[in-house]
Amino acid sequence: MIKILYLVIIFFSFSSCLFETKEQTLPNTFILSLNITGSGSDITDGTDTLSVISNKFFIDGLILKRNNKEDVQYENTEIVASYINLLSDADQQIAGGDIDGGVYTGINLSFEHPDEDNANFNDSDLTIRDNNGELVESYSLVINGVYNSKAFKFKTNLESIANFTFDTELTLPNYNSGLFVTLFSDTEYWFKDSNTGEILNPVHDEEQIFNNIMNSFQIISRGVVR
Repeated sequence: MIKILYLVIIFFSFSSCLFETKEQTLPNTFILSLNITGSGSDITDGTDTLSVISNKFFIDGLILKRNNKEDVQYENTEIVASYINLLSDADQQIAGGDIDGGVYTGINLSFEHPDEDNANFNDSDLTIRDNNGELVESYSLVINGVYNSKAFKFKTNLESIANFTFDTELTLPNYNSGLFVTLFSDTEYWFKDSNTGEILNPVHDEEQIFNNIMNSFQIISRGVVR
């Protein structure tokens, strides 16, 4: 009887070890999304009317800022941030990957136009190449829309570095967590003069429109531990 009891105890001990499940270790995830309000909607100042149909940004540098650790740099990312008439104003993922743990404090984005360092990059909206594949012209931003019932294409090669600080520091462990950042903007602010409220001409007011767009960006960030 005692031997049988010992065998039962050994069997259950072995079974508990055999079926014990260990916590799964997963790498941290980083996701950058774009959300643009007002795509497809009319913007008016009482005289002129403008509507943004689609837009593309070229982002060639992304840095995640960290406290007491080296920043996470995504060099030559060649991110095409495209948002095409999503009337639901939904988040659209434009970049992502695995990241280490740490205390994250902000993000820097480099809005640039493709150059000779982007030899393998080819986008019919953002680049013009000759028959030999050589870069002839490139743009950091292209917007398609309608201005006073006529279609327009706003193109610029102006560049800017956008620096964002998170509202609160986000602490991520070394695994099983995620960092989610959403870049927000509203098209209503892109083509309006900030002083007069009048709609800017998408053909002639390139620098002012580009600066409006860069200044309109805001971010929301959150850290999640799985």
